[in-house]
Amino acid sequence: MNVKELDALDGLISPGEGRALMWLAGEAQGGPVVEIGSYLGKSTCYMATAGAFVWAVDLWDLRLPTEKLDKARNKNRYTVNFESTRAHQRFLEQLKAAGVEERVQWVKAPSGEVAKVWTLPIAGLFIDGAHGFGSVRLDYESWAKWVNPGGWIAFHDADKEKGGPNRVIEELAKPSGWWDRWERVDRMAFAWRIS
Repeated sequence: MNVKELDALDGLISPGEGRALMWLAGEAQGGPVVEIGSYLGKSTCYMATAGAFVWAVDLWDLRLPTEKLDKARNKNRYTVNFESTRAHQRFLEQLKAAGVEERVQWVKAPSGEVAKVWTLPIAGLFIDGAHGFGSVRLDYESWAKWVNPGGWIAFHDADKEKGGPNRVIEELAKPSGWWDRWERVDRMAFAWRIS
């Protein structure tokens, strides 16, 4: 699947964010990428297309009313109205369409529970699960320690000053001294692990 076809997949990340994830995943060395919150698999497909092996961790229980994203924030408009089983089915369909099924291992479980039994170093971590401060903090504290030096971390929906992702970046990630070269693409922030 080419990049324009990836851009057209169903999902809530922008083409710019997807292409940034694809670049990050292409740089990933020394382990797989872990994605917390895969939803319909658009971001998963970008990363796996870049050659990364992706562990996709999600509950696939997101039940949203019809939601239209603000055009000012995202040029694409999506209508979201999936039940949990439908969201997971759409995730699997999109992996197949992108031809990346063999590079993705999905886990339907709470990310904190998966982290309790995790033992592998990872090359990249994409946090896009529940966006409340407590949830993002749990994802960060459970998973960031597994990112190799030279690896990367990315947070989606980090555009709101008081939102969970941005608070975790400002209150935990930046002060930790583990991350450098913070960058932003649309609503996503990412950095590289230095220690």
